[in-house]
Amino acid sequence: MSRITCVSLIIVAMTAIYGATSLAQNGATTRPSDGAQSSAEDVLSELLERREENPLIEPARPTEAGTDKRKPVGTAPGVENATLIREGQYLLRRRGRLLRSSEAMTGWMYAFDADSDGLGDPPMYLMPCKLLEDMELIVEEQGEDAAFILTGKVFVYRSANYLLPTMMTQAPPHGNLQP
Repeated sequence: MSRITCVSLIIVAMTAIYGATSLAQNGATTRPSDGAQSSAEDVLSELLERREENPLIEPARPTEAGTDKRKPVGTAPGVENATLIREGQYLLRRRGRLLRSSEAMTGWMYAFDADSDGLGDPPMYLMPCKLLEDMELIVEEQGEDAAFILTGKVFVYRSANYLLPTMMTQAPPHGNLQP
């Protein structure tokens, strides 16, 4: 036999001896001590007796019924009660403009241009990403009148809609024509 094979056999034998010795010292066996075979119901009842109850986790902020006052970030002129767009919904090819948010921490907002389908859509916060960075550069070069056609996924956080842009193109200028 080769040297590696002999060493491997010695290691396997020592591991088996050590495992058998430690099981014997702990008194662990694979069969019940009385020699009788346990039924599935006995095993199940024993496991259920050992089960511990999970502790109750209290909510971080307790809420009372009727106190959820969700308001969107902003509303379009003439619209009183705009509702939030459901999280996970996609907005497809929506024309609008990039606006600096009045709140320092949120950065940029996307204001939708009015069209026949969505006159009352409120502006949304834009989530930071590479597309937003590209849009910022375009606004720096062309001014605040630069229009975009944006596709993205909507998120809701603290009763406000956030938009994660996934595709952006610059909208062609209409000049003095109405869209």
